[in-house]
Amino acid sequence: MAQLTEAEQKLFAKYYGVPDLQANEGFWEDVFSLMSNPGTNIVLPLRYNPRTVRRVLDMLDCPPNKCGACCHYKIVSLNEVDIKRMEQAIGSLEDRLEGRLEVGNDGNTYMGCEGGCQFLVDNACSIYKVRPDVCYFFPIQGPVDAIANGGVVQQMRIRLKCRASFEVIRKLITEAVNEGKRILLPDLTIVEKES
Repeated sequence: MAQLTEAEQKLFAKYYGVPDLQANEGFWEDVFSLMSNPGTNIVLPLRYNPRTVRRVLDMLDCPPNKCGACCHYKIVSLNEVDIKRMEQAIGSLEDRLEGRLEVGNDGNTYMGCEGGCQFLVDNACSIYKVRPDVCYFFPIQGPVDAIANGGVVQQMRIRLKCRASFEVIRKLITEAVNEGKRILLPDLTIVEKES
């Protein structure tokens, strides 16, 4: 078993031995409150591929002007296509971001968002149609390697930062467990049932 975070340790201690966690409302509320601030990456029982990325993004019910939690990071990485797309729509990023645009030691371009994204207005993205790719794919994080059927596969990871991402995580984990072949452990790992 991997090293547990402090939040995972608390969940494990509180819910160890409790059956049917996927149906336990108290468990899910504790998951949200313990792991959503500042945000934990949850590994899901899905392989990371274009189909599952689309499925997760389609499941995400994120009503505009309600939250804005995804827009509160210190920095956001921008690729060349992001910069070109944004500048075609709003003009020079250098002028618009007033010193918040910088190139890191790794050669990548970053937009400083300390205190919230400059483009977040009334909890809605003012450049939604041209937002950076990293924002488009939120809450999906880069994949993580896992062992499955004797080989390495890339598993889906989602950032638990808001209610919308939480509901996607809960639904996908519950679906996987309700198939009847798996058990949910209190640290959100899923294991095969012993025969």
